[in-house]
Amino acid sequence: MCDTCYRMGVMPAGLVPYVPEGRVPGVGLQREPTEPVDEHLSEEAVESVAESLAHSLAEAVTNSVEESAREAKQAAALEAAARAAWSAKVAAAPLTEVAPLEAGELIGDPTRTGDAAENQDHGDLRPPGWSPADELFQGPPDKAPRIRPPAAEARPEPEPSLVPESVRRSRPAPLDPIARALVAAENRGLVWFGPRRTTDGQRIDHLVLSANGVWLVTAAPAPEGPVERRDLGDWFTPQPRLFVAGVDHTGVATTCDSFQHSVTRTLVGTPAEGLPVYPVLCFEDLLPKWLEHPFDFGGVWVTWSRHLVEPMLSSVLFDRAEMGRLADLLDRLFIGG
Repeated sequence: MCDTCYRMGVMPAGLVPYVPEGRVPGVGLQREPTEPVDEHLSEEAVESVAESLAHSLAEAVTNSVEESAREAKQAAALEAAARAAWSAKVAAAPLTEVAPLEAGELIGDPTRTGDAAENQDHGDLRPPGWSPADELFQGPPDKAPRIRPPAAEARPEPEPSLVPESVRRSRPAPLDPIARALVAAENRGLVWFGPRRTTDGQRIDHLVLSANGVWLVTAAPAPEGPVERRDLGDWFTPQPRLFVAGVDHTGVATTCDSFQHSVTRTLVGTPAEGLPVYPVLCFEDLLPKWLEHPFDFGGVWVTWSRHLVEPMLSSVLFDRAEMGRLADLLDRLFIGG
């Protein structure tokens, strides 16, 4: 039974005092199987329970407030006692008289011990109109602008000459249209060696080095008629022939092809071995209607001076530095002549 039921004298359902046979009345309680009683509390019981809870809550709040007030009072008393002890200690400390310092003077500075004697023996070295305030710190000194020396102008290093000096000295002056066209293209990446001879004595009219290989140019005078390729074979055996102004010039193309084999044999065993070699048959000039466009004839490129340079610059196999080394090598391998 709870404390509230005990005060109100209310007995929960199913608990009734009874006295078993052979027992003293009033000792112990036992549940008696009786008829169910109404479990709802009366209005007076509810009010009593609410009043009891409110009383307990108010008592707990009051105790908490009183305890907080006591702690605050104790902290204030401790702080006041500490302040009083510190004030008493400061008041009891002796005072030390210190003479005022002059501007710029430090206590214990050894450099100031002989100032009075120096002033008496040698006079006051300070400038006229000096005052102690002049030696006070007046801020950082004005910094003079730093004058930086002018930076050295970065100049790009000049590229090495593509045409070796030995080549310039050994080759003749460009007089014909083919030589002039090749020399004019040297600023685009060509090296014109002029006429050269191979190791087996064959003479090449114009030996040229470009970024895609070695060009062997055989010069031919301006034709007096059309340049054309004809096939004189039958259905089963082709027989291409080169005709210039109606005359068979296939032997000239065959000679250009032999130049290629001679130069290739000369390059064997050198750093330039395997370098592409292109034979060319070039006419100094011709009328447009006589040759519409350059063509390949059995591995020999047939063209004229105005269309000679462009195929030499169509692709790049090595850079400028490599071309310089190859030009020096070719100048030593092929004799001028």
